Amino acid sequence: MAGRLPKEIPYKQYRKIGTLLQDFREYILKPPENRFELLIRCAGQLFLFTEALMSDAAQVAELLDVLRLLRESSGPGVVAAEKTAMERLIWLASECARFLAEEKGKRATSATEAAPDVAQDVGPTAAVLALLVAFARDTLAFKRAHDSFGGERRSLAFELLGAASVALDLSDVAALARVTLKGKKTGRDVLGALLFLEAYYSHNDERVSDEMMDELLAFAEQTDSRSLAVGALNVLVETNCISDLQALSRIDDWKDAHRYGRT
Repeated sequence: MAGRLPKEIPYKQYRKIGTLLQDFREYILKPPENRFELLIRCAGQLFLFTEALMSDAAQVAELLDVLRLLRESSGPGVVAAEKTAMERLIWLASECARFLAEEKGKRATSATEAAPDVAQDVGPTAAVLALLVAFARDTLAFKRAHDSFGGERRSLAFELLGAASVALDLSDVAALARVTLKGKKTGRDVLGALLFLEAYYSHNDERVSDEMMDELLAFAEQTDSRSLAVGALNVLVETNCISDLQALSRIDDWKDAHRYGRT
């Protein structure tokens, strides 16, 4: 019939994570014409398998291998798919860490002597979280030429580690975040470092040192980005180092000093 619209071609709704990962890998290695849409679809549907992946370290290891392959690639859909996949990993890490922290709490109330560290747990969820943390650490160190996504990638890695810090001792990452703040005053990786510090200090008994507090206040004063200044001050507000009113006063001072600063 004249004027009839063609039928929309439906995309695959995955029922098995193994099939998704197989297709994901193939779309990276053998790019089809509609690669952008297919990569995004694979990355987005990872969310459907969060519960299953929490107890399947072998499948998570395979997933991370696919994502390493993705970040080494280029072309349509690669950056968008990597960003989406990293966001799904952050959620997976958050769910794993929450589960492990709850389990540790249950053991602490039921046993006479609780396990000293969730990280020593040998259960499947702990193994999955360990894989995710190792991947995030590797991501922070990853470099490639002409990498426009590098800062965003490192920011997402910091966020993943912040989610994992609910259940693990990641004090060495806190030190790395401090180095990041000292080395830069702007950038997506700086935002990630601030988000990590907020999560880390909010979920651990370790208190913000006077030196750390001075560093955050100095960063908030010197950065040209208002959002990063707010982020630095928010770490101190969330850890009860300064009040909301003190943070607002410092932002007013920042506005006066950086009238033409970035938002």
